Amino acid sequence: LRRCIAGPFSPDLQISSRMFTITHDAKLIITAGHWDNSFRVFTTKGKTANQNCGSY
Repeated sequence: LRRCIAGPFSPDLQISSRMFTITHDAKLIITAGHWDNSFRVFTTKGKTANQNCGSY
């Protein structure tokens, strides 16, 4: 089963693996480089869990 990470990402950045990480228990995916300078947390379980956590 494949899923997509919701964007949109910042248009001036090239998407790379450095913008994504997972937690040690593999339950959360953390993404950076979004248009509003935020990082976001997604669960690997479920369908719609997403939290915009703040800016950097």
